[in-house]
Amino acid sequence: METKEKTKTVNYDMIGRVKVFNFEGIERTGTREMKPIDEKKLLDLTFTCLQDPKTGVWYGIVIGTSPKDGRPLFKRLRTTGKRTFYLENNEDAEEYHLWKLHYSTLGSPYQKGKPMQQLYDRRKEAVIKLKKIKRGMEATGIALKLAGTELFDFARNLGISPENNDAEVVHELVAERAQKRPDEFLDKYSDLNRGILEIINRARSVSLIKYKIDTGLVFKESYPLGSSDIMAIGHLKDKPELLEAINLESKKLSKYQYGTETPDVKIRDDGKDIAVEVTDKPERERNTYEQVPVEEQIRRFEDQGTEEDHLTEEDRKTIEKVTGTKVEETIPASID
Repeated sequence: METKEKTKTVNYDMIGRVKVFNFEGIERTGTREMKPIDEKKLLDLTFTCLQDPKTGVWYGIVIGTSPKDGRPLFKRLRTTGKRTFYLENNEDAEEYHLWKLHYSTLGSPYQKGKPMQQLYDRRKEAVIKLKKIKRGMEATGIALKLAGTELFDFARNLGISPENNDAEVVHELVAERAQKRPDEFLDKYSDLNRGILEIINRARSVSLIKYKIDTGLVFKESYPLGSSDIMAIGHLKDKPELLEAINLESKKLSKYQYGTETPDVKIRDDGKDIAVEVTDKPERERNTYEQVPVEEQIRRFEDQGTEEDHLTEEDRKTIEKVTGTKVEETIPASID
């Protein structure tokens, strides 16, 4: 298979028998800065010209020709490593272009050895810095508004543990992260899966979810969620009932006050609500959930087979809380 080598087009003039770059097409607007790599040191660099080994074109500012052979004579350039180039000025534009090619300039196509100076677009750098400052302000503004459990939940997503720090320390660490790494902060804050990851990390903090080498993340020591956070997020997206169960139980076990909100109640086709409960199941049924109507739960309690299995006071209170109706104690008749 043939490959075609790309060759760059270089504008040059012939001076005698020498190809000399004619500076057509170079940058001629804006301001550029030169500074030493080691800003504590001033340099003393000089050069007149350099040749591109591939094209044979010489780069330099021609100031005349040799009376002997007609070869071009080039201007000697000198720098201390610090300079501002105003590209609207023809001399500055040409000298800036030549210093970009110098072997000691960082990023030069002819760079050799350790670079000693660098050139940069001050305006472009200012735009980048302003953008970063604005991103930092946006991230910091969000961080400063975080409070309470919202702060603690998001802090865990950043790898900051609220369990081992005072609230003020957590807030300061989150705000500092926003200032120093605003892009990372804003990406994680706006992540569509942020809420799920917060639940996973909260469950981790109370040991409800643990990582095992052989299975990855597991819920309650036995229910596999996936080999990584990404896998666990995908699994829980498909299992909203399990996600809600982990959410509520992790809030209950946390030392922080998350309130008493209840999970969303799903409605069956027959119009009856169902209670969702994650239960231990045989291996073949481990990925399913037992959904038992409240009325069926009451019937099961009342249909116990022995006198000792009648409803306890705690059972009645639980059912009354769920159904909103008073349940009378029923003791099944003994079986002779």
